[in-house]
Order: sequence, then structure tokens, then C-alpha cells
Amino acid sequence: MEAQQRTETNVEQPMTENEDRTVSEATQDHVVKKAAFQTPKSVEAEQKIHADPWDTDAWVTLFMEAQNQPIELARPVYQLFLSQFPTAGRYWKLYIEHEWRQGSEQAVEDAFQKALLICHHIDLWKTYTDYIKSKKTRAEATEAYEFALKHLGLDIQANNLWADYIEFLKEWEPRNVQEENAKRDQLRSAYQRAVQTPMYNLDNFWKEYENFENSLNKTLAKGLLAEYQSLYSAARAEFRARRNRREGLLLNVLACPPSPKAEEQVRLWRKYIDGEKSNPHKLEAEELHKRVVAAYEQAILCLYRYPDLWLEIYFYHVQRKDWESAKEYLYRGIQACPDRPILYLCLADVEESLKNFSMVESLYEELLKLSPSCLVYIEYMYFLRRTRGIEASRKLFMRARKEISDYHLYVAAAELEYYRNKNLDAALNIFELGLKCFPQVLDFALEYISFLWMLGDETNLQALLERLLLDYPAEESAVIWDKYCQFAQQFFGLEKRREIEMRRMEALGGGERFLLESALSYYSFRDLTSWTSSDMMYVGDVWTNNRSSQPFIESKPKTSSNTSKRSRTVVDKKTEATNAPLSSSGSLLESLQTLMNMFPCTSDVAIPDVNYVLNLILCTPESLNVQDQKSRGEKRKNMSSSDGNKVPGTSLLPSQRWNGEGKVEDEEGREESASAYNESADSQRLPSRDIFRIRQAQRQAKSSS
Repeated sequence: MEAQQRTETNVEQPMTENEDRTVSEATQDHVVKKAAFQTPKSVEAEQKIHADPWDTDAWVTLFMEAQNQPIELARPVYQLFLSQFPTAGRYWKLYIEHEWRQGSEQAVEDAFQKALLICHHIDLWKTYTDYIKSKKTRAEATEAYEFALKHLGLDIQANNLWADYIEFLKEWEPRNVQEENAKRDQLRSAYQRAVQTPMYNLDNFWKEYENFENSLNKTLAKGLLAEYQSLYSAARAEFRARRNRREGLLLNVLACPPSPKAEEQVRLWRKYIDGEKSNPHKLEAEELHKRVVAAYEQAILCLYRYPDLWLEIYFYHVQRKDWESAKEYLYRGIQACPDRPILYLCLADVEESLKNFSMVESLYEELLKLSPSCLVYIEYMYFLRRTRGIEASRKLFMRARKEISDYHLYVAAAELEYYRNKNLDAALNIFELGLKCFPQVLDFALEYISFLWMLGDETNLQALLERLLLDYPAEESAVIWDKYCQFAQQFFGLEKRREIEMRRMEALGGGERFLLESALSYYSFRDLTSWTSSDMMYVGDVWTNNRSSQPFIESKPKTSSNTSKRSRTVVDKKTEATNAPLSSSGSLLESLQTLMNMFPCTSDVAIPDVNYVLNLILCTPESLNVQDQKSRGEKRKNMSSSDGNKVPGTSLLPSQRWNGEGKVEDEEGREESASAYNESADSQRLPSRDIFRIRQAQRQAKSSS
């Protein structure tokens, strides 16, 4: 069949005509023309579609209303629907069947030619083989079946297609021995391919194949069946695994642009495709490739409007160095997502690698008509510099200046002049031109500053900073002042640096806090600092917040920041825990629970002093002083339970330890008695009658024992 041959040719070769690569105007603009017929449901559906061009329920309602109309009235609705949802195989089938019933063979063949290229849907392709079988010769029908099985034979739902093909071969009535042998060979080939295809009703195909071989020659059948038994068993296992991976997938949903509603389906498709790629059945490379491509084609039916899916398919073929297939999928992706520049840019790279420079220029020009963005001009400018030289890229820059207003264009052009053309003067001229065009765009000013900084052009950089400080009001110049201070730190001496810092402080304020931050920044390098997080406890969050908002201060390692945050968190929790019993001041149990939560149950943390515990339980003012001492980070050493010599009710300073003989020994080995230490420690605490009485009672109990 001529239509079938045209279809197969187009499938094997990438589309190159502009009209094949772009979506129809109605689809691009989401314009729904008024239908030639009107019913209450169709009118309501049209109104909903005007409000939301991706209202799938309204589209389906309109389509089904067209099913009840004459084909002349229904055809425009069908075409509009299928331009919006070109991978809707079920609806292609309904449309074609409507044309078929009306005897419009040319319309049917034209529809097949459009649909089969982009819609690998079993029902649609089965309708295609049914049509060819009913209208064309047996040879053409055989070609149609083979064509369909080539593209969809690996689908687990292809069992009906295989069954129809085998039944079609069985119905052939040979007229001579040669045709009889041909029929036998074709049936054997069909059965042998079917029984090793993972699909539904695989067991039935195996039984039919056994009967087929045994009916011809039981001796020969024994060897053939033994050979294909293992392939059949592997196909059964693969079918079960593939069916499980496809569980939850909705195969007949209409393909819409990405939305949160479809996240679950996207996840399931990703799971299914990744499962195919993992090659759990240890297939040969070529067989694995066929299954991965088939999985991608099935995903396209539902995720047709997802540009990242097309990009993944493209890079999958790039990895295999299959440039023609990669290019074909990019063209199809552009047809599906014509407003996504990244697809055009990838395609331009492919065409450039194939030396199709004129095609690349056509792609860029087409993209600029659809999306005249700064990024497209920049990529186009780089391409022209690579392939046609300096003048071509400069001409495009001058053209782009007239069509768009974006400072990125000037930055890109200046860097192209400096890095590629080795022309510093041209780069500086472009930056100056950009400064005139964007006098109040701070980001461009910062780009210019960074460029001069990279050059180490001290004179021009200082002049630029002074100019910018005059151009920007004080409330917007903080970032520029910060850059100026950082510049002074690296390029000037101490006196000049302090002069600029004072000027900034006069312009923006900040006082001693700014000078402190400036000093901390100055006395550091990369991740090397002259201070630690614990040194910044007084400045605290104010210093952290100010640092994050000031680019002239070098960022410090994440670990240091995290440590500081963790330290503050611990202090805050302890402070909160300490204040809780004071505010409630009534419940002894609450105070004890607070104490238990305050001290972690680890072996390396010393037991709190008994006096501090008693003060806290009794909620006396003295506990505040003791807690303040504890929160300053005093730690005790050599307090592990393995010592076994700790005297209850005593506290050691950080520089002291027990020597095992009942005496306290400092770091230099000097000894002092425990009683002297207790007296010294007691003398440091504020007097309290309650605590004094308790302590006296404890000492009396000890002496009596």
C-alpha cells in the first residue's frame, strides 16, 4: 500500500520540514473555534475549553458529541482535538473509524500517516492492520502486520496483534506446493517470535505452537520445541516482571503539560523505564535496546508534553552514538514542545556536529520567532563566532541590541571579545555601552566590577566604584560599598582601607558593629579565620545575619557555621530548661524532670554539684548564679566511672584531678586536701540559710558515720 510505504519511510527518517516540526497554530495559541454543530453539551464544553485549553474532560465531551454528527461536521472537531492531544491513540482510532464508515479512504490513509508516526498505541495500530487487510492485497497486509510488529511487537498488550497476524496466515489458502511451504514457514516464524515475546496470553501461543509443530512432524517438533522451551520460559518470567513494573500506569490518559496532578504517574513511568534499563533478565545489548525504546515510546503517549522526557531519550541515543535517532527524537520533541528553547539548542548542537551549518542557522532563526530571548541570542552569537567568525557574531550582537533589552547580552558579548577574540578594548567598550543602557541595574554593575577585578585593573576599578557610588542612592549602594571595602582590603594599604571603611560607615551607618565585621573579614582568608564560633557568642545571630547579606565578607566553612548553630541551640535549650522551674515555682517534680532533661545521660558528662542541684530544686536566687557559671562552658576532666575514687559532694576545677589518695592534684602536681578544696568551693557561693542547714546536716551525718 502506498500510504503504508510512505508511513514506514517517514518513521525511519527524521522529519525535516518546518511544517512537520511545529504544532498547528490552533494548538500553539490554544484557540478553540466554534464547532459547526451545537448541542447543549458541546456548547458547555467549548466554554470550558476557552477557559482552560487543557480541560481534558471538556475535550472528551466535545469529541464524543462529534461522534453523533456527520463526518463533515465532526471532522474539524476531531482535527482540533488531535492537534491538542496527538498521542491519544484511542481517539485517533475513533476518528479513523468514523471516516472509514463514511467511505473516506483518502482521509483514513492520511490520518494513519499522521498518527502512526507519533502514536505507538496498540488499538490504533490494530485498526491500521485491519484496514489494510480489508482493503489491500494479501502481500500488502503481510507487510502491514510486519510493520506493526516491528514497532509494537514488544508491548505486553501486543497479544491481540500477534493473534490476528497468526490467524491471518492460517486463513491463507495456498494454490500450490510452493505457497504451502511458504505458509508453513511464515506460520513457524510467527509462532517462534511470539512465544519469546513477553506479553499476555503467552501460554496460549505456546500451546498453539506445540500443536502446530506436532501436526507437521513429531520427530522434528521434539527438537524445535526443546530449543524454544527455554526462550518461552524466559519470556514468561520477563512478562510477569514487566507487568509488575507497569502496575498503576494509566495508559489512556490525555497528554497534558507538566502539572502537580501528574507527579505520581511521572514517578511510575520513571520506575518502569529505569526497570527496563536495569536489564533484570540479562538480555543481549540489542534486545535490551529494543525494550528501552519501546518503554520510552509508551511513556511518550502520556508524557508527550514533557520536554525533559524528550531530552532523556535524546541523550540515551547520544550515549549509544546513534545520532540519527537522537536527531529524530529531538524533532519530535520540538513538535511536542515548540516553546522550549533547550530542545532547539540541543538539536542545533547535533546539526553543527554534522556540519549542517545552514540548518543550525534556520533553527536559531525559527527559535527567535517563537521565543526571542536573550539566551537564544547569546547561543546564536557563540555559534556564529565558532563557524563564521568575528564579524558575523558582532553583527548579531548589534541586531540583538535593537530587539531585546537585557544586560546579559552585553556581558556575554564582552566576554566573547575578551576570551575568544582577545580584544580587551572591545570588551571594555561593550561594558561601558552597557553601563549607559542600564545605569540603574545593579547586577550589570557587579558584572563590570567582577570583570575589572579579574583583570586586576586597579585604576579603572576604583574609578568605576566611585562613579557607581555617585549614580546610586545611599539606600541602594550597600552592595557597592561592600565591594569597595573588599577591593580596598586586597589592593590598598591600611590607611586607605580605613578611609574607605569610614566613608562607608558615614554613608550607611553601622558604627562599631560594621568595623567589627570588617575586621573579622580582613583577618581571614578563604576558610582560614582568626576567630572561632565560640568567639562570636556576643555578636551572635546579628553577626551571622549581617555576614550572609554582605558579599564582601568571605564565607566560612559549613562545618564552622553548623557548629556555631549547634552551640547556640544547646545554650538556648539549657536556658529554657533553667527558666522553666523558676516561672512555675511550685512543683518539685517539674523541677526534677527539668533537671533530668537538662543533663544528657552520657558517661563523659560530670554529675552536677549537689549545692547547685539543691539551689535549683528550691528555686532560690543563688541557682541563677551557679547556672550562669555552668553555661559558660566549664568542663570537668577525668570524671569517668572507671576511676572509682571520686568523692561524693565535691567539685573539681578544670585544671584539677584526684590523685587516688583522697587529695586533689592540679596540672603541675601540687596537692591540696579535699577539705580545703571544699572550703574554697563553699566560700565562692553566696550564703543561703536553707542550703547552709542542709549542708551542716550532711556533714554531721558523715562525721557520725
